[in-house]
Amino acid sequence: MSGSRPKVVFLGLRGLPNVQGGVETHVQALSVRLVERGWDVEVLGRAPYLPAGGPRVWKGVKVTPLWAPSARASRPSATRSSGWWRRGGSIRTSSTSTPSAPRSPRPSRARSG
Repeated sequence: MSGSRPKVVFLGLRGLPNVQGGVETHVQALSVRLVERGWDVEVLGRAPYLPAGGPRVWKGVKVTPLWAPSARASRPSATRSSGWWRRGGSIRTSSTSTPSAPRSPRPSRARSG
């Protein structure tokens, strides 16, 4: 592998440049510095946050849009207000499904001393 450039891929971001968010701001600064030092850098960003079209290059960083569900589609309406995660239930996928029984607590382990 001698002679090849190191490569890093950032995954799951909203993209760059100029996307508001702590992680995106950090990746934007870091990726430019890595390119300046000879690295191949690619950002795989969520398509809804990037301009339409295919991959593009920004300051030497390849920015590739990936399909991602919209924010509304990624959170079923049953989870927004029902608090199912606090009750230990399951997400209902249809009107005929029933929630799962609450989980019982884990048995405690006796410590040997």
